[in-house]
Amino acid sequence: MPSRVRSLRPRSGRRRGYRASAFALPLLLLALTLGACNVVQTSPAPPPPPSTSLSVDPTVLNGVTRATVHVGASGSWSLTSDHPGWVSLDPASGSGATDVSLTVDPSGLQPASYAIRLTLQAADGSHSVQLPFSFPDATVTVTRGDTLSSQALARPATTANAKLHAFGSGPGDLIVGVAKVPAQAPALQLASIRAGQGVRVRSAFASAGVVTVHVQDMQAAARRIAGLPGVRYVEAPQRLEPFSNDPYRSQQWNLDTVRAEQAWPSGDGTGTTIAVLDTGFDPSHPDLAANVAGTYNAVTGGSDVAVTNSACGSHGTHVAGIAAAVANNGVGIAGAAPGAKLLLVDIGNASQSGCPMTSTALISALQYVTNAGGTPRARVVNMSLGATNDLGQGVRDALTAAQQAGIVLVAAAGNDQTTQPTPVAYPAAYPQVLAVGATTPSDTLAFYSDRGPQLWVVAPGGGTATDAGTKPDMILSTWYDFSTSPPTETYAYDEGTSMASPLVAALAAQLLTSRPAATPDQIATALAQGATDLGAAGRDATYGYGLVDAVNSKAALAATSPLTLHTSDGRTFDVVRGVPFTVPNLPVGNVTFTAGTDDNGDGTLGDAGGELLGRASASVAFDAASPDVSVTVTPQ
Repeated sequence: MPSRVRSLRPRSGRRRGYRASAFALPLLLLALTLGACNVVQTSPAPPPPPSTSLSVDPTVLNGVTRATVHVGASGSWSLTSDHPGWVSLDPASGSGATDVSLTVDPSGLQPASYAIRLTLQAADGSHSVQLPFSFPDATVTVTRGDTLSSQALARPATTANAKLHAFGSGPGDLIVGVAKVPAQAPALQLASIRAGQGVRVRSAFASAGVVTVHVQDMQAAARRIAGLPGVRYVEAPQRLEPFSNDPYRSQQWNLDTVRAEQAWPSGDGTGTTIAVLDTGFDPSHPDLAANVAGTYNAVTGGSDVAVTNSACGSHGTHVAGIAAAVANNGVGIAGAAPGAKLLLVDIGNASQSGCPMTSTALISALQYVTNAGGTPRARVVNMSLGATNDLGQGVRDALTAAQQAGIVLVAAAGNDQTTQPTPVAYPAAYPQVLAVGATTPSDTLAFYSDRGPQLWVVAPGGGTATDAGTKPDMILSTWYDFSTSPPTETYAYDEGTSMASPLVAALAAQLLTSRPAATPDQIATALAQGATDLGAAGRDATYGYGLVDAVNSKAALAATSPLTLHTSDGRTFDVVRGVPFTVPNLPVGNVTFTAGTDDNGDGTLGDAGGELLGRASASVAFDAASPDVSVTVTPQ
């Protein structure tokens, strides 16, 4: 590009080796003279600028009552306004160029937009300009207060120093929280972390601000890394377990209970991918293979997830079949969303005893699905796994990044229920995740299903405590049987919240088929509104919002009412949840903003029975910063 610029520069008129002879010189002078005459004839000099001018700074008075008017004149002048009752000019007359102070007195005006015309009269001409004037604005954002982004949940402290005692002294992995960078890994923090001897960075989840590293001495490395600038926390990986019980059952009553097949005509999951984060996969199973769109091993970083170690079991194969086994293929079973594709993400370490799953692998799996910088590899994530203890800030950051990328996160509530209520397990208990409990064929809570205020919905998971033979109340799905030699691709019965969670994930995929642009918040709301209320009225710690229903959830999503925003000065606007909206021309003083829904159409926002309602106030004034207002709506 620079060479092109240089080529456009004018070149010198002197040519190398040219000699001006006595004869050539008069001709050259004649040519130059004629050229000059031509220039004068074809390009007359521009007329002198007018001596009068008029401009205003700022050009728009939005919530502002003062401006500076720049007057240009060579002699005497006068300046007038078409609204002398509330617009004052000082000075209103003078001589020569000067600045005039314009002041608006809005005390007698109604909140609205106005136009002020200024006219300059001078001896050598006149000019006029029009200046827009309006009352102050406010930016209002309406958010949902009881769903994914802000469920009530006590969060334990996770500072690096508070957790150093949990680290061993040998080699292992660490989870490090660093400054979040949207598009790329935080290079400075990474460089500092790598500077330690024996440190290898496994992955950098930039949008979550999480780096996983392998170190030779966990205790020593954790202390060093915790003291680096920009490090938010250092954590040890947590052990995760699959949530399932004995494998038997005789029919797919679970699909009938939630009316999954009845909803297929309006959306069977086609166009949506469900990522199953688990272990024990058989991607070549004849009832799964056609729907498997991708595989990823979060431990090795490769694509091979085919189970070869009997210790890894067949849990992931069973879960995947419930979500999206192929339908109408003449064999086996049907998934709840048979049109959906499957992304099988293995987080079990087949090279270690017991094929353990850890929070480190979970973070890597979420990073892969989120696909920072690109379109998420799946719109729904199912996690039929967990732990009774908090998994740490690293997992929470990874879940937040996935949710913000538009991914619906679903997880099993846990199977640790005994005679005393057992809290919802993690990651289901986190506010970014839809926690799913399990029910029996009689629509009662399964004896093993954990409960708590974080529970979102329940779904069929089976209800037998011991082996009863045919297992008519358990969940049938795809299986890889290691008891035969060689292992066989077959079907088996299982029960647990692990079986309930993929059913809800499948219904989320169905909803996304009918409305691909729906947000995780909208999907969560539709599942809640479409659920059959069980137990205490409304959301409770035993059943959440109730037993999911595919048909009702689709109707709820289709009938989603727009959020309405009322202002205390009597105006109404339709707003989009989470999108900032500018409310113009507000009265001066305290203004109240009321947002909600009117599902029954009676003209009142936030009626009891599930309509949304929220309020917030702000102080509005001229010549002040425009207020930013957040209104949080919750079901009534």
